[in-house]
Amino acid sequence: MSVRLASAAAACMVLAGCGSVTSDINFQAPTSGWFASPPILGRTQVWIKRGDKAQTGSLVFLMRGAGTTTKIFQDTPGAENDARLSKDENVKICGNEPAEHVVGYGKTNGGTESSFEGYIATVHGERYVAVYVHPRKLPADPEAEAAIRSLCPKPT
Repeated sequence: MSVRLASAAAACMVLAGCGSVTSDINFQAPTSGWFASPPILGRTQVWIKRGDKAQTGSLVFLMRGAGTTTKIFQDTPGAENDARLSKDENVKICGNEPAEHVVGYGKTNGGTESSFEGYIATVHGERYVAVYVHPRKLPADPEAEAAIRSLCPKPT
């Protein structure tokens, strides 16, 4: 597994310079039982918490880029595209930073009922989306919920 991880990291560095998705923000990634992917083209990173054999695991996605809008919840690869938003509101995070907060549910291609929550914010002129997805039958992970709310500018 470490050979595959090293190969993926090397390929990313060759193809895109592999910048950090979190270089301009003070994102507090989940740690307890969560495993991080390498940054993908400096624009996306995923943290995975595996479930047991009877259930799907949980994911935290962090995406940086101008195309990040709530439309991602309707056009998500790997989903049955039945995502439904139950909440879409303007909020303040990180003290007084404006953000859009979305909550919803849907199914994965494997049929697992899932809940998701996300925040969309602009930090230093760049749009960010942080989303937490977990099986609907499980309670939310407080560490993952705190992570997605941490789309904060780095202190200068």
